[in-house]
Amino acid sequence: MSNQRVYLRAIIVFVVTFGLRLYAQPAPDLSKVSTDVLRHRLEEIHQKKTVIRGGLYGRFVIEGEISANYGNEIFVFGQALPLMGDPSVRGTHISRSCLRIKEPTHGKVVFDHFFSGPEEPKRLYYIGEGTAQNSFGATIPCSLYGNAPEKVRIPFNKLTNEANLIAEELRGRGEEVTFFEP
Repeated sequence: MSNQRVYLRAIIVFVVTFGLRLYAQPAPDLSKVSTDVLRHRLEEIHQKKTVIRGGLYGRFVIEGEISANYGNEIFVFGQALPLMGDPSVRGTHISRSCLRIKEPTHGKVVFDHFFSGPEEPKRLYYIGEGTAQNSFGATIPCSLYGNAPEKVRIPFNKLTNEANLIAEELRGRGEEVTFFEP
């Protein structure tokens, strides 16, 4: 075997061995942390989750007339208003525009209209820009909405898990914990 292969194998064994140890760290012992510190950390987590959810890939309320329905995606001529209230967020359309929605089950179809509101359990996120063809065959810009991208989902889920551990510890101490999901 060449020296390069030996070194490569040694590096792989090292990364796998120590990488798994770092990844599989036991949960911290929250019983030794004061209630005030836990409450402060819970507030920090809430703020981070709010930034993640309202940041680059904001959540939107969408309403408009369906121009094409392909089952797993629909095209809507309508408005996309951000849930966080900042109209300068990418993906905001105050005037009626072309909106392409993946996984339209996250909203309601009523006759020829699509509605996605803040009460929906799975909200729509702005994913990016694309194109569509209008009724004259011309290519037009079209904003794309759908499930949260992994860039949002993974850190958000990690923070949610940490918040749940802290809330469980606080409840075990007899503290009242309420959540507001951003």
